[in-house]
Amino acid sequence: GLGMEWEGNPTKVKMYRAYVEKLDPDQIVLLADAYDVLLSPEIGKVVDIYKEKFEGKIVFGGELRCWPDASFEPLYKASTSRFRFLNSGSYVGRAKDILQMLNDVLGYASLLISDQRAFTRYMHLHPDLVTIDEDAEIFRSLHLHAEVPGADIIFNFDGFLATAGEIVNRPLLLHGNGNDGNIYYKQVASNMFGADQEESSKYDFSKLSLEKIRDNVRQWAEAGKVQTSDLNGIVLIADEMAKRGRFDEGAKVLYWGYVALRNPLLLVEYARWFAGEACPFCTTSVKDKALPKNLHVFLDKVGRYSKAGPEWREITQFNIAAVYHWLGEVEESEEAYRSILSNTPTDVEEGGRELKGIASDPTLHVAAVATQDRPELANLVNSAAVHNVNVDVLGMGDKYLGNSQKVHYFLEYASKKDGGDLVLFLDAYDVLAFKGMEGLVEKFLAQEKRILFCGETSSYPDLGMAGLYPASQGKYKFLNSGVILGRAGDVRIMLQEISSYNSLYLSDQRSFVRYFLTHQDSVGIDLEGELFVTLHGIMDTSIITKGPSYRLEGRGDVAIVHGNAGGMGGKKYYEEIADAMKAVGKSQNADVEVKVDPPYYSSALTSYQNGDLRAAIHLFKLHLIDDPKHAESLYNIGVAYVDLEEYPNAIEYYEKCLKVDEENLNCNLNLGVLLVQLGRVREGKRKLQRVAELDPLRPGNLKEYINSLSLQVEYDVQ
Repeated sequence: GLGMEWEGNPTKVKMYRAYVEKLDPDQIVLLADAYDVLLSPEIGKVVDIYKEKFEGKIVFGGELRCWPDASFEPLYKASTSRFRFLNSGSYVGRAKDILQMLNDVLGYASLLISDQRAFTRYMHLHPDLVTIDEDAEIFRSLHLHAEVPGADIIFNFDGFLATAGEIVNRPLLLHGNGNDGNIYYKQVASNMFGADQEESSKYDFSKLSLEKIRDNVRQWAEAGKVQTSDLNGIVLIADEMAKRGRFDEGAKVLYWGYVALRNPLLLVEYARWFAGEACPFCTTSVKDKALPKNLHVFLDKVGRYSKAGPEWREITQFNIAAVYHWLGEVEESEEAYRSILSNTPTDVEEGGRELKGIASDPTLHVAAVATQDRPELANLVNSAAVHNVNVDVLGMGDKYLGNSQKVHYFLEYASKKDGGDLVLFLDAYDVLAFKGMEGLVEKFLAQEKRILFCGETSSYPDLGMAGLYPASQGKYKFLNSGVILGRAGDVRIMLQEISSYNSLYLSDQRSFVRYFLTHQDSVGIDLEGELFVTLHGIMDTSIITKGPSYRLEGRGDVAIVHGNAGGMGGKKYYEEIADAMKAVGKSQNADVEVKVDPPYYSSALTSYQNGDLRAAIHLFKLHLIDDPKHAESLYNIGVAYVDLEEYPNAIEYYEKCLKVDEENLNCNLNLGVLLVQLGRVREGKRKLQRVAELDPLRPGNLKEYINSLSLQVEYDVQ
């Protein structure tokens, strides 16, 4: 509509309709206001979130009050969510559904007065089709933002981090609705783009040295001058230091910020630097080995500071162990993890340890935590019902506050059951039950452990803990917390202890691993996948037959299948198995058998990790047949060819990747370095300069390297 005459609210709706009419009916489309909206760099995740949580719905952003007509408020369903009222500034859904809505809304007389009133009317007339993003996972409105206790929005280069009390999430779109919301929108935009800089920030990096900034934060904290409004600047400063490789200085900023504010966001940010595959520390281009070697010494020191409390100290201990692991110092890493295990609290009630074996035919109770009703939950509930198993759903309608909440739901549930009965706790949105459920109790009683976990193929979230697991030839030797089976009394005791871990809210799986490693006499893992199977990282074909029954090729029937890990890994495999399960259920053929191969992409990653580079390249290429513009596959093929020293092929696929994603930092960096190594200095320098342009906060070592290449180029010319 740029340049067109504005004729009121119908104009916008007509423009949207003209746009949506041209789209594929099943395409997911997001529509948003133009002049007060910011998109996160993570906006691409909206498709996955929509498919996972809102499939088949039109999803509007939510806001804090019922506007413009407060008389509509009684029509809204009861909810504890703050963002429960429709905001028409942004919505997402399938094109066919949105087109129908726009056609209907254009017929409402109220549209002439208020488009928000018209869309609100449509929602109440179509409650099965239209919903609100009450948890602000996609859309976050900013009007009345100051009325939310502890609320803040931080832009930390990767995306938005939003806080509200103890709640922390990452919305993908911000809407500065209302006069006050528009002011806050401009502040966040200023942090994103560094423009509009009439209101210069006291966090101006160009005017203050890192040391000066660090000292100021400490002084402000000790003087009680740090306010919630300073949270944004504290995180920005810390991330700036991390990107420069100054993790010690950044950690001090976060430390003093946490001392002053006690905001969990600062702990999450601190842990993020040392956890996961994309953390700044792990991917930094800092080449100076002295930094990481000295970093663990600094972390050990700062971890002993007392003002931040036990949560800070425990997270620091894990961070130290992770640093050792990334340095390749396996013994030091494992010793650091053992130190954490040796300090694991065990002063919980010990009643119930005699329960094992008291009932030869215990009752099985099955439960899963699910705060939202999604199709994946129906998959679990329905698949269990086929085998006469009821799944108790815990927390439906509640606001999900993180890992510790799930543990507390399970603890409350187990405490209400007879200590000798069995409880089976499952993840809700990526689990399926099969015919093996019918013999699950007998198989559990036949083994020797009091509590049995599902296993997986990798040590997550701490790779450095792999060496602490008992030696095993089992395929699934590492704990996965998505499936837990045991006597209610034993499980209750475990959950009580885990509830006392200071880092529980960062990772429940880490906490369960910790409990397992300190209670190996009573807690076990289904090492061979006889009862439970996880899908991430496996390359086996799945077979579904009438029952429905599930087995991996060459193996026996299992009870539970868990599609652990999202994206194109276990969750993708789970979706294909769920579809096959439904097809088998509908078939009239008693001998029907459906085989489902693992996704090419996840199999390729597994092959690469196992060192089978040729197989990895082949599987990545098979994935590209279905998704020819998948940049990650193109990039990974290039990496594999470099490992094989087939450099022309590597260059070919790096360049293909950049045609799809020209701003891919790692691809530009790898291609630049490779070209320089092959003597193509000018070309390599251009790629590296592109990296410096895309990420100006990268450490100075890269710029020094580029400058050295300039000398080489000049020498070549002479």
